[in-house]
Amino acid sequence: NVFRIEVPPLAERPGDVMPLFRHFLSDLCVDDPLPRFTREARDALEAYRWSGNVREVRNLAIRLATFHAGETVDVKDLPGIEPPPRPVPEDLASSERQMIVEHMRRAGGNKSEAARTLGISREGLRLKLKRYDIRPEEWQDDEDD
Repeated sequence: NVFRIEVPPLAERPGDVMPLFRHFLSDLCVDDPLPRFTREARDALEAYRWSGNVREVRNLAIRLATFHAGETVDVKDLPGIEPPPRPVPEDLASSERQMIVEHMRRAGGNKSEAARTLGISREGLRLKLKRYDIRPEEWQDDEDD
């Protein structure tokens, strides 16, 4: 035990996942084209916890080389691996407010039309306009000045 080398688990090194896959797949697909990964599949692989570390990556690479050589691999082709959750805006209320202003602008200030395109009742829109203190000058064109 002259030198101790600490290697963090693969779950803490998401940037190492795809290079490991490429390494294993290039060894396994000598006579076949390598599988390609969709952006969603790459994101899911990098977000996965990899409790089996590199051995688990290798096992999945063997499966992909066997069943998907030369094909495009999507999340549905990755058993037990779910796509990562989509990011939620930091400020959900701010996003909702902006969406309401945009729908009011597109509807020319017509609350019934804006409510219909938002998929809410006119009364629901009225309450949201009040809650977010959205005023007509926010959705009206500046060209009238």
